[in-house]
Amino acid sequence: MTDDINPQRRSLLGGALAAGTMMSGALKPSSAPATSESSVMAIDVHTQMYTPGRREAVRQANDPHIKLTPGPGGADSMFYMWSNVGVLGNGMFDWDVRIKKMDEARVDLAIVSLSSPNVFLAEREHSVKAARAANDDFAAAAAKYPARIRWMASLPWDFTTDALAELRRAKDAGAIGVCLWTMA
Repeated sequence: MTDDINPQRRSLLGGALAAGTMMSGALKPSSAPATSESSVMAIDVHTQMYTPGRREAVRQANDPHIKLTPGPGGADSMFYMWSNVGVLGNGMFDWDVRIKKMDEARVDLAIVSLSSPNVFLAEREHSVKAARAANDDFAAAAAKYPARIRWMASLPWDFTTDALAELRRAKDAGAIGVCLWTMA
């Protein structure tokens, strides 16, 4: 949430998000400390990250539609379908930085998902490997920060049997939902 939202609206939005999420069974009321001024949890439901495992899977895939190019300061630039997605700075991979930014923004809990273009790789083997790597990295982050991080699974949607298997695996590893992307 941004600073331009007045405190009453912030409390209302935070309460609605917390209530809706708790009703889904994904969170318990005491799962994260309330760091905001009120006792209402502030939950960021749209936090996007990349993961080292998924970055390596993309490098190994050698997919013609997605490329990582070394950029200034060692950060990679990502190109998908010949468009620059952006520079993948350390903040997109570093969970300690994510927690620090959450503290600064008074966010109690982040529900993370893999940023675009997710695990859409041309070859089945590489798409499956990227999904597993991203989900494993998110599960590890949630284990390290159990009161601050929840995660949405990424699935190799183009490969139905593999997507269902990864859904089961991710659910067992702690995923609370599934990330859906519409890629044209």
